[in-house]
Amino acid sequence: MSNLKIGFKEDSYNSKIEFINTAAQIFFDAEKELENQKAKDIKAESLTNGNFVKALHEYHKSQYEKSSYKNDGISFEKFLNLLEVNTSELEKLEERFKAYQSRTIDLYEVNTDFYQYCELNKMSNHKLKAALEKAPTKKSYSVFDLFEIKGNKVKIDLPRKPFEIHAMDKTQIQLMHDVTDFISKAKALELKYNEVNPLIKKYLRPLNPRFGDTPGLSTDLNTIVFDYQKVLSFNI
Repeated sequence: MSNLKIGFKEDSYNSKIEFINTAAQIFFDAEKELENQKAKDIKAESLTNGNFVKALHEYHKSQYEKSSYKNDGISFEKFLNLLEVNTSELEKLEERFKAYQSRTIDLYEVNTDFYQYCELNKMSNHKLKAALEKAPTKKSYSVFDLFEIKGNKVKIDLPRKPFEIHAMDKTQIQLMHDVTDFISKAKALELKYNEVNPLIKKYLRPLNPRFGDTPGLSTDLNTIVFDYQKVLSFNI
């Protein structure tokens, strides 16, 4: 694999970070709900096995064993009823846990976004199919393996390299240089955005609400943002 690094997919990286944080939030929600059900001092970091209802019952069982209720012959089930324990929210959180447990984050060694684009379009584009056949190693990560909880903090261990953008060969880098040089010369010739953009827009980031409708080329011709899917598709 070439080490011709040309960029980094910050938006994709941040999206995965957000996804992992959402998964981690399940355990903090379970911690809070356990406290609502009068099970105290059970922290999120001890709940990562997803057995939230079991944790609740184990806590109350230990309280019951040393309480006067047991000595008075009151059953554990009656004890829970007296506490008005309700496991419905914890059961919902366990379902959320199970849903995330089956999710994976699939990452290529580099160019993850591009090769996933190839996966989606390989049947309609033989060039992308050929590119995918030369793709580097892909690894699947369980979302729960990408973070750990310590106290009230989440430490995420998502590798950054898979989100790096690497050119396949020097012609793709030359393409970026040529487009940049063309825009620079057009600006020197006092050409306008509407005259320049149609000629090179196929290589620039398209309008997209995710990016706040920011185009690949600013109207003053000062800012250029490449569409790396198109760049990496060039000359393959």
